[in-house]
Amino acid sequence: MRKTNIISLTLIPLMSAVTAICSVIAIPSPFGVPFTLQTFAVILTGLILGTKNAAAAILIYLALGAVGLPVFSGFTGGIGSLAGITGGFLIGFIPLAALSGVHFNKRKQLRFITSAAGLAICHLTGCLWMSHILDVSLQKAFLLGSLPYIIKDVLSAAGAFAVCSALRKTSIMHKC
Repeated sequence: MRKTNIISLTLIPLMSAVTAICSVIAIPSPFGVPFTLQTFAVILTGLILGTKNAAAAILIYLALGAVGLPVFSGFTGGIGSLAGITGGFLIGFIPLAALSGVHFNKRKQLRFITSAAGLAICHLTGCLWMSHILDVSLQKAFLLGSLPYIIKDVLSAAGAFAVCSALRKTSIMHKC
């Protein structure tokens, strides 16, 4: 087995676990969607693993939650979490991770642009789902579930880029 495959096979479940850890530490909010470090973890997953492996790591994380392990915010899990108010944001983590990893070996500006696109898709997916679940307009869902979190998510992205940059200086994560 090639060294790259062994590293990937190690990092994929590791980043699933990092996402789970960052997800369960939640601060409740009056908007219905708690403040967590999920976005940070998902973007970092993309930056470290690249598109395919990052999507695989997030799919594993979602599958673990779907079968009932308490890996979602507030130590929740189960299919009800994916079908609930935050389900669209959880599903939106797949394109967020994948797009954050599109240019993981390229220039930082390209990675920032694709990560920003991933954030936009994640927020859109979350708002569309929230609008459906709550039976409110898309605008109302945006005001409740997205707007209060945009600054936190941009700061989370900046944090993920900073951590990735620091990791890049080590021999462990030269691709980050």
